[in-house]
Amino acid sequence: MQNRHIFLMFLLAAIVVMGQGCKTTLVGPEGKTSAVYSLGRLTAEEPSDIDSLYNATITSLTELELSISQKLKDELTAKVTARDSNDRKVTINLVSITKDSTKITIQAGSFARASRIYQMIQETLNKG
Repeated sequence: MQNRHIFLMFLLAAIVVMGQGCKTTLVGPEGKTSAVYSLGRLTAEEPSDIDSLYNATITSLTELELSISQKLKDELTAKVTARDSNDRKVTINLVSITKDSTKITIQAGSFARASRIYQMIQETLNKG
C-alpha cells in the first residue's frame, strides 16, 4: 500500500512537471518582464491600442520581408498570418484588453524568430 502511494506521488509530480512546459522570459531594459515564451508562443501585453499595434505588426512583417497571407481585424481582436521564404508559418494574434492595452501572441516556430518579430514590432511602435 505504501509503495502504491509513493508511486502515485511520483506520477503526480511528473504530470505537474510535464504540464508546465518550457518557459523563457524576456526582460526589458528597466528590469520588468516584457514577454514570456511558452509552448511555442511568445505572449506579451503592450501599452498600446489595438489599431496602433496592428499597424506596427503589418509594417514590421513587411520590413522583415515576410509574405502576409491573411489579415483579420475588428475592434476587439486581430489576426495576421504570414510566411517566410522557407514557407514557414507565422501567426500573430492581438486581443484588446483595454482601450490602451493589447495582448499580443506570436507563434513563429522558435523563440529566436518570435522574439525578433516582437522586437521589430516594439521598434516600429516606438518610431510612431
